[in-house]
Amino acid sequence: MGAPLSSWPWAGLGAYKYVLYGPLVAKVAQEWREQGGAPTDSWCLHLLLLLALRSLIHQLWFSYANMLFFTRRRRVVPDGVDFHQIDAEWDWDNMVIMQTLLGAMAISSPLFPAMSELRAWDPRGWAVALLLHVAVSEPGFRWAHRALHRGPLFSRYHSKHHSSPVTQPLTCTY
Repeated sequence: MGAPLSSWPWAGLGAYKYVLYGPLVAKVAQEWREQGGAPTDSWCLHLLLLLALRSLIHQLWFSYANMLFFTRRRRVVPDGVDFHQIDAEWDWDNMVIMQTLLGAMAISSPLFPAMSELRAWDPRGWAVALLLHVAVSEPGFRWAHRALHRGPLFSRYHSKHHSSPVTQPLTCTY
């Protein structure tokens, strides 16, 4: 048996894990129908767009990393990727799913009522988001990553991130 919290809650769904986006898609469809057009102030729409952009960026970096005519002389490890590594890293989208669902929970949570009042297209909001990202999010992720390199956290959870024989962009989410 693995360590607790070492598998995704939706691991049993297999390829049907994308059904988890159903409530977000339904909310956007409802707002679209009510407004008679694209709901530009819908946070669910923004979360789905961010999901699509993050997935596209992951796919583009993965494709670029495997274009040997571009990367052959710039590779950190010159070896090729074998099928065992591809199978172990295939579920890269689980992290994107989790972050989208956490964002949806934060926006609709009664604990943060002001979150639903944020305006999506306000430049002042962009400045606040940038400030929060630089001052809170990045140092927080750095601290958490350093903590994952210690003792039992590394051996139980984070070692998969470092077990890849050939570095690939998909392992950045572990």
